[in-house]
Amino acid sequence: MTTMQNYSRIGVTTVLIGIAAFFSVVSTSAAQCPEQWLLGNGIPGTNGNINAVTRWDPDGAGPQPELLVVGGNFTIAGATVANRIAAWNGASWQSLGAGMSSGQVYALAVYNGQLIAGGSFTTAGALTCNRIARWDGYTWQPLGTGMNSDVYALTVWGNQLVAGGAFTNAGGAAANYVARWNGISWQLLAGGMNSYVYALHVQGTVLTAGGSFTTADGNTVNYIARWSGATWQSYGDAANGAVRALITYDGQLVAGGDFTRFGVATFNRIARWDGAAWQSLGLGLNFRSRP
Repeated sequence: MTTMQNYSRIGVTTVLIGIAAFFSVVSTSAAQCPEQWLLGNGIPGTNGNINAVTRWDPDGAGPQPELLVVGGNFTIAGATVANRIAAWNGASWQSLGAGMSSGQVYALAVYNGQLIAGGSFTTAGALTCNRIARWDGYTWQPLGTGMNSDVYALTVWGNQLVAGGAFTNAGGAAANYVARWNGISWQLLAGGMNSYVYALHVQGTVLTAGGSFTTADGNTVNYIARWSGATWQSYGDAANGAVRALITYDGQLVAGGDFTRFGVATFNRIARWDGAAWQSLGLGLNFRSRP
């Protein structure tokens, strides 16, 4: 019995010593490393979709760096709260005021030195800004009373800002899917279109619009049209599907979208205008540009 009791005492003592050592280590660790939350690096990018990108220099030729501005459906950029719009300064993301409280930013442009955002939002900062707003570097401001529906495209033509989208009213006046801002008020571009404008582009003095429309100012244009300053005109052969993107490449207008033909010629979702006729870019693409 004595021997067994001695072994029992030794076992209990060993366990107690082990427990005491464990809590001693925990106590020492806690003293050396107090519990606290540490800042992380944030997410690499944004936590939602980006629909539009542009470059903007807040002070023109001044000392501030040019910014890369993105707009979309996100609320965080990097480690920064940035509601639907944010700017990258080359090292970190920064917010532009309070951004937009709801909706999305679909289009961005720079007009008269100010950043312009268009989309489905109805407020920017603390102000009512129906689907379009301007950022002067400090605050968001409306452009008139804005639009009655989404703005999908923005561009600058001469000294005017041009907006296209799903709206039928701009600044309180009828404006079928396209309108221009002269710095004071919204103006019509003739009779506008009969359906949505998804893309706007300026090449020299020519303004081009692409979308799901088939007429512009009553004229048959089938998804793409150019503005002469007085009327909308077609680009030769008609497309058979929506035009959703426009850009100049190598001096030629390039159109992308849902179409597979211009006239009887096959152009799978992308084609270029050489000034007289539509031409192919390789074999094109074998899927739609957007669902």
